[in-house]
Amino acid sequence: MRRSPCRSAAALLTAALLCPAVAAPCEAPEALLQVFVQGSDRGTQVVRLAATGEGPVQVLLPPDVLRPGEAALRGERLSCGGDIFVTLAADVAVRYDAGAQTLTLTLPPARLGSRVADFAEFSLDPPPLYGEAGWAVTFGVRGAASYGRLEDWTAGAYADVGTARGGLSGSLGAVAVRDAGTGGSGVQPRALLRYAVTPELRLYGVWNAAPTGEAPGFGVTDFRGVAVEGRGGPPRVLPDYRLDLPLPADVEVQVNGRRLRVFRAEAGSLTLRNVPLPPGGYTLRVLLTDETGTREVEERVSAEAVTLPSGTFAYAAQVGWTSGGYRAGASGQVGLGGGWTVLGSAALTPDRTALSARANLARAGWTLGLGASVGHAPGEGWQPELSAEATRAVGRLTLQGRATLPVNDVRTTTLGLGARYATPDWEVSVGARSGLEAATWEADASVTRSFGGRGNLSLTGGLRPDGWSAGLRTTWTPEPRWNVSAGVGRDQAANLQVRYAPTLAHTVEVAASPQAASLNYAYQGPVRAAASVSTSGASAQVEGVVVVSGGRVTLQPDGATRGVRVQTGIPGIPLLVAGEPVGVTDARGDLLVTRLPIGPAMTLGVDLGALPFGIALREVSRDLPLPVSGVVTLDWRENFREYRWVQYLWAPGQPAAYGEVGFGEEVVLLDEEGNGLTPVSTRVLHGELRGEDGRRCGVTVGVGEERVSCRP
Repeated sequence: MRRSPCRSAAALLTAALLCPAVAAPCEAPEALLQVFVQGSDRGTQVVRLAATGEGPVQVLLPPDVLRPGEAALRGERLSCGGDIFVTLAADVAVRYDAGAQTLTLTLPPARLGSRVADFAEFSLDPPPLYGEAGWAVTFGVRGAASYGRLEDWTAGAYADVGTARGGLSGSLGAVAVRDAGTGGSGVQPRALLRYAVTPELRLYGVWNAAPTGEAPGFGVTDFRGVAVEGRGGPPRVLPDYRLDLPLPADVEVQVNGRRLRVFRAEAGSLTLRNVPLPPGGYTLRVLLTDETGTREVEERVSAEAVTLPSGTFAYAAQVGWTSGGYRAGASGQVGLGGGWTVLGSAALTPDRTALSARANLARAGWTLGLGASVGHAPGEGWQPELSAEATRAVGRLTLQGRATLPVNDVRTTTLGLGARYATPDWEVSVGARSGLEAATWEADASVTRSFGGRGNLSLTGGLRPDGWSAGLRTTWTPEPRWNVSAGVGRDQAANLQVRYAPTLAHTVEVAASPQAASLNYAYQGPVRAAASVSTSGASAQVEGVVVVSGGRVTLQPDGATRGVRVQTGIPGIPLLVAGEPVGVTDARGDLLVTRLPIGPAMTLGVDLGALPFGIALREVSRDLPLPVSGVVTLDWRENFREYRWVQYLWAPGQPAAYGEVGFGEEVVLLDEEGNGLTPVSTRVLHGELRGEDGRRCGVTVGVGEERVSCRP
C-alpha cells in the first residue's frame, strides 16, 4: 500500500507537517494555535483541525484571520454550531507544528495578484542646474630626495585659477618641475576651456593640458588642441524585474545608491518596469519593508557585462599637436539591440597608427567579445590581430576563455582559460595560458579565506617552464582604525604593513621588509598632505584649493569649478556622498563638497556612526541634482536639531523626577534625576514643567545653563 507523504497524527507530536489544505469537517476538534499567514503573525486563534490517519491536515479558520487582500487563500464559508469558519483554497500550503502549537499558511505570491510599477516618468538625469559662479585657486607643492645622492632631488609646484559661468568653465595656470637627476627643469603655462552645450555634449580647448574635466595637478603634457565628447539615443532602462511580495510592503528602489522612488505595494507579484539606468555598470537595490521586517534584493552588473540599448551611442574625439608632431584620436560605441554593442577607436601620430573594433554580446549569465585591431609604425608594416573572449556564470562559478591571434605570425597565438568560484567566505581561482610554441605556457591558482570583514588569508601559486612560485598573504582589521597586512613568497621577501587611522583626517602607515622600511603619513582636511621617510629617501607634498563663492572664502582639499555647499547650522556633522565620507561641517555648520560623483545627481547622507551625541535628524539622506558648473547651496538646517542635558528642579535639591517640560509644541521627557535632552538655542527658552502628580510651574532655560528651577 502506498503511503501519503503526510504522516500519521502520532508523528505530529515530534515533527511538523507540510501538506496541501483540505477542509476539516465541523466535527474536527478545536485547537488553540498561533497562526501565521504569509509570514505574518495573526495571533492565537481557535482553529478546527483534523490530522488523523494518513490524509492531509484538515483546517477550518475563523474568517477574520484572513485579510481582504488575501482572498486567494479563502475557500468556502461554513457554519459549525452557529460559529462561522472558512476553508482554505486547495493550493495553500499548510504547516502544522504540534510541538510549537503553530499553524503556518503560505501561498505563492503570484496567486495574490500581479501589479506593475512603471518608472517611465522617472529619470536619473534631472534638468541642467547652474550654480552661483565662483573662483577656485588650486595649488600644490611636492619634493623628494634620496639619501645616497642628495643633489639628485626633485621638486614640483603648480597653481591654477578656475571659474565657471553657466555652461562655460575653464582654468589658467602653470606647473613648475625640477629633476636634478636628469637635468630637466622649467615652468610650463597651461589653460583649459570647457563648454557644456548640453548635459550630453561637451567641447574642450586646451593648451598644455589634457582635454578632460579633471584637474591637471602635477601632470605635465604639451598637448594643444580641441576635443569633443557626447552621448545620445533613447534612455537605458532595466528589463522587467519581478519581485514576490507575500505581504503588503513599502518598496524603496535605488540605483547606484541613489533613491529613485518609494511607494506602497500590495501583496502579490510586483514588476518593476522602465527603471532608468546610468551608463556602464550599475547596482540595483530594492528594500522591501513589511510587518515582518526589512529584506533587501540586490543585483550588480559590471561595466563589462553592460550593452547599450538599440540606438544609444557615445563618442569622443580630439585633434591637436605636441612637440612630437600632430596627434588625433577618436572612439565611439553604439548599441545594436539584442544585447550587442559595437565599439571602435582610432589613434594617429607621426610614428604610430592604430585602429581597433570590437563587438560585445551580453546575455543573462554570459558574455562574448570579438575584436580586431591593426597597428602600423614606420619600418614595421601593418600588424593585424584578432581576439575573442567569453565568460559564463553558473551560480557562484564563473568560467572565462580568451584567444589572441596575430595574423602575421600565427605561431605567437595565445590561448587562456580560467575559472573562479566565490562564496561570502571563500574565493578560489585557477587560470592557464599558453602559446603554440614550446615553453610558452603558465598556470596560476589562488585561494582566499575571508573572516567576516576582520581580515583574510590568501595562498597563491604559479607554475612555468622555468620554475614555480608561491606566496602567502594575510590582512587583519581588529577594529576600523587599525589594519595589519603581511606576506611572504618564494620569489618575494617577507613584508609587513601596519596602518593606523585615529580619525578620518589622519593616517599613519609603517612598512618593512628585509630590504627597506618606511614611515608614511597622510592628512585629509582643509588640504591634502602626505609625507614619507624611508631607508632610501624622503618625500612630501601638499595640495589644496581656495574657493571663493557666495561671498565666502573656503580652503578645500580638492579643486573644482563646481560644487555643493551644504548648510546644517551645526559644526562637526559628518557627511557622505554615495556612502563615502567627504568631510565634516566647519564652525559655521557648512561644508563645501567638491568631490562630486560622475553623473547628474548625487545622494547626500549623514554618517550616523560618526554623528556627535545630541543631534537629531528628520532625514538621513537627500537626493539632489548636481550643477553643471558653479556652486549651489543646499539649506539643510531644518533637518538638524541639537540637544543637550539640562536638569530640572521643583526647588533646589528637589529633582522633577519623571516629569516633562513643554516648549511650545516640543516636549522634553525627564528621567529619575530630572534630566532631559533640551534643544540647544542661541536665546533664552521659556517652558512649563509638569509633574506626574499634576504640579506645574514655569521654567526659564538660559543659554548654556545646565540646571534650572521653577520660577517664583
